[in-house]
Amino acid sequence: MSVRYETAPLLTLIFVALSLVGGTAKAESVYTDVASCRAQDLGPDEFVRHCKGPKGYAASLHYFDGRAVPAFGKSRPGTKDEPYLESADLEPIEIGVGVPFGKKIEWVMRGGEPCAAILRVDTRQGERLVVSALDGASSRVGMARKNVEARQMASTACKRRVAAQPGGREPVVPTESAIKPTGLPRVGDVLPICSKCPGPLITEVSAGRTITVVARIARPQAKEHCSAWYVDNPEGEADCVEGVLRDYGESRFTAAAMCSEQSIVTEGVKYRYDGPGLDEFGDRTPQWLDLNTGTRAELSSAGARRTVSAQFETLCPGMLAGMGF
Repeated sequence: MSVRYETAPLLTLIFVALSLVGGTAKAESVYTDVASCRAQDLGPDEFVRHCKGPKGYAASLHYFDGRAVPAFGKSRPGTKDEPYLESADLEPIEIGVGVPFGKKIEWVMRGGEPCAAILRVDTRQGERLVVSALDGASSRVGMARKNVEARQMASTACKRRVAAQPGGREPVVPTESAIKPTGLPRVGDVLPICSKCPGPLITEVSAGRTITVVARIARPQAKEHCSAWYVDNPEGEADCVEGVLRDYGESRFTAAAMCSEQSIVTEGVKYRYDGPGLDEFGDRTPQWLDLNTGTRAELSSAGARRTVSAQFETLCPGMLAGMGF
């Protein structure tokens, strides 16, 4: 293993206007030049750049075997450019064919303290701005394609940190709270129940502060579902239709959403929107907090998170799209 030391990081202080709900406040941003970070060569296809940040924070930009792990946090004791959080604590990002990391780290500040970090990373899906929330250590908030999206995500993370501190107050965040539905669900719309399940049609809609729908699966929906699985196989399709009607025909599927609160009740469980996150491909996706257990909905493609997102968008049309999903 060889270790190469370069010049100390250069910190540049500038002011960047962030879009905030209900005000025109500006946030300081401190920038670290990645090229000036200390480089550590760990092998033929692995290296780490150790970067000094403001106010005792540091960054570790770890590349190995076509994957990248940017990590941020308070400096380890005895160092100024190594964060306390280990790179292994964060999910690796599969990178593209370009330079893994961008030229600068943006440290977003609130009250003179770093509260979020933004770094450009070349992923397999193209360049993305990786946003991390800071509170001693870091947690990855999500990825964005545009600067304005990344700074909105950073602003949300910073406001949540302020609210969690003693004397803090509940922030007027996320920015998405200002977004309203573009309409109402309609009778005849599909209420998604899972990615591979037949789609029940909405038969009843009750609109008020809470939007409630009832949906059912009848023979036409069963036939539409089965015809996609049994192409040119009439016998298999017929058996499938009878099986769907046997399993679902007597079922009533209900969901109720409070769009202004960004919450939804489905299958007896209440979920609340819990900010943006990442799916298994590294793309931005809504996260949902299960208020019964206090845990986030699981991620699998047929799992609760995507079902909840699809149902919320059905009951509160346009809201998730307005949030950038």
